[in-house]
This record gives sequence, structure tokens and C-alpha cells, in this order.
Amino acid sequence: MVWPVFLTVALAASPPTPPRIPPGGAALYRLACAYCHGTQGQGNQHAGAPALWGPHSLLLRSAYPTPNALRLFIQHNMPLLPVNGVNPGSLTSAQATSLAQYLWRQNAAPNPRAGEPSGVPHPSPSASRASNS
Repeated sequence: MVWPVFLTVALAASPPTPPRIPPGGAALYRLACAYCHGTQGQGNQHAGAPALWGPHSLLLRSAYPTPNALRLFIQHNMPLLPVNGVNPGSLTSAQATSLAQYLWRQNAAPNPRAGEPSGVPHPSPSASRASNS
């Protein structure tokens, strides 16, 4: 009776279950990006991980002029090293899109097609309300 032995060997040789990757950009960032780029996107110079948002981030606005360009880079290259069970190049298009949109929002990136100059931050909602009063 070889069947039970074969079944046991087949089950034992199964690959480990991949981690459940969260659908939202913020949760995905915490899982796959924050280890290198910091919890606040501040980057880590010693690790060679650039700031992804904040006062020291020029990366998104200069290298990736659109969210789609950023998505393509993320999908094919990130994370650079395995992090929390997420392997390089393993993100789906939907996951990379979610992450790119999250990073784009974190940068309040201007839209060059709408005539907004690069490097001009969008006003916060509270600043807009104050100027309208």
C-alpha cells in the first residue's frame, strides 16, 4: 500500500503558504516597504533606501512623473529584498497600483497635466477652509 506514504510525502513537500498581502496601500507599505524606507517614508541613508515622501524626497517627482510609471517600477523591482514573506517582484499589478497610489497621495504630487508646477505642495483642507473664510 504505497498510497498513504505518497500522500504524506506530497503534503510534506508542499511549498509554504505565501503571506496574506493586504489590499490597501498603507497596509501594504507597512508590510513590504517600511522596513527599509521607514514607517514615515523618511528613508534610510545607511541602507541606501531613499525617502519616499517628506521634505527629503525628490524620488517620486523626479524619477516617476506619473503614478503608472511608479507602479511599473514597484511591480517589477520591489521589495528589493525579501521582507515579511514578500519577495522581490512578487506584487501583483493591483497591489503595485494600490501602493503607487498610496505613495502618490503621501507626496501630494502635483499633476503636470493639470498645469501644476513640480515641487508645489497642495494646500491642506484646513488651509483651504481658512483662506475661504
